[in-house]
Amino acid sequence: MNEWTQPESQTVEQWTDELILNGWCWYEDDKPQPHLWNRFTDVTSSIGNMLIRASKVGIDKKTALTPLEKRIPIVSGKRFAPELPEFVVKNNCTFINTFKSHELDFEEEHGYWDTDSTLLPSDPKSRKRALRPFLEFCNRLVSNSDDLEWLLCWIAHMLQKPSERPSVHPLFRTEHGIGKNVLVEVVIDKLLCKQTVTTSLKEIRGSHSESAASNLLVFVDESKAKGMNVYLELKSLLTTKELLVNPKHIRPYKQEIFSRFMFADNTEGRAFNIEQEDRRIYVMQYVTHEENKAETQKFVAEFIDWFNVHWELVFAFLDEYDISEWSPHVCPLTEAKRDYLNMCLDPVDAIIQQYLTSGKQCITEDSWNNCVQTNRFEDEFLFHQLSMTDNFKYKLEAAGYHKSRPQGANGKKVSGYFLNGLKGRAAYDKLMAEAGHRVDPRVSTEDAISELASEYTC
Repeated sequence: MNEWTQPESQTVEQWTDELILNGWCWYEDDKPQPHLWNRFTDVTSSIGNMLIRASKVGIDKKTALTPLEKRIPIVSGKRFAPELPEFVVKNNCTFINTFKSHELDFEEEHGYWDTDSTLLPSDPKSRKRALRPFLEFCNRLVSNSDDLEWLLCWIAHMLQKPSERPSVHPLFRTEHGIGKNVLVEVVIDKLLCKQTVTTSLKEIRGSHSESAASNLLVFVDESKAKGMNVYLELKSLLTTKELLVNPKHIRPYKQEIFSRFMFADNTEGRAFNIEQEDRRIYVMQYVTHEENKAETQKFVAEFIDWFNVHWELVFAFLDEYDISEWSPHVCPLTEAKRDYLNMCLDPVDAIIQQYLTSGKQCITEDSWNNCVQTNRFEDEFLFHQLSMTDNFKYKLEAAGYHKSRPQGANGKKVSGYFLNGLKGRAAYDKLMAEAGHRVDPRVSTEDAISELASEYTC
């Protein structure tokens, strides 16, 4: 018959020292009295239960109570603070710092962290050979060398300068199964001591979300949304240094945040709208499989097996990667970003821009509707729908178009918007000239304009 091993007898000082060493502390929150909490295991205990533990090692319960109250440290909450001590004191309150790093783990185990020592070969060719699986994995996540360099610097910056929060965050658009989730949930999660979280646009915008406050990386998967509302809500979150954290059942508090965001989508088109002046989103060029999805999945599976054994090589490589020329606050205007911004144009603005770019000086209802159909925009952008709002008129006027009803040689009139003060017979003739037709006097003006518009191409 198995029996429980009886703990050895201890003095009350030995017992409380062991409790402190094992992570026990008093935790005060919105409850009337502090409670005992283990910062390593997130386990709570009552005073009664802890005194029972004392009696197990031969300590009288009454004798244990006072040392338990006086010697066990008291903390007022948790804070995520890279590069600060384990206990953070602010306004006479002590907080547990939940930030973790491999440097701290190594230092705790060996007593030091030697940044000059490395597991990597010093010879560049040997180093590249040692890291070949990781470098190939990264190459498959991007489409060009500029994106690869930006990606490596971005990851390295998280390791080297976790307390410096970037104001620029990447958007990955790839075919399904390229490896975006593996990059975050396997590679970066390991390198950052599991201080990453995968979430959604809806959740990260929720009032109770603590993801941005307690992690170094927030991975927003399937970042698909219509309109500009999502971007406008995220703008401050992407650049702010302090956030009001509102956890469930706990009083809201402000905390400095250090989290990076990574957005991902599996379509080549627009994931979510961004402003034309955006300086917050680094748009990666769209990525496809090198051969096919099956081949990619085979490679990724082999890479994961390699990484689980050799992750320290990757850590050492990124920990000393040169980021001196890279800025976490500069968002390059890449070709992919330009294309993406064009996709984010408001359909009305996009059509007006198409008129201006083509040099067309006349806009009629039929020619506008033809542009809507050519661009496959929704019916809500048809001319008669837009004309019911003042905003449409203001946008046309802001672009230099004014409303007019010029008269042709046959005395008929047609309504439209005309550029550069064009009016009267000149406006009518210009409309005919732009379409490359002469109007037969025997044909009504409205029929002629409709026929011309059907041949108009944006």
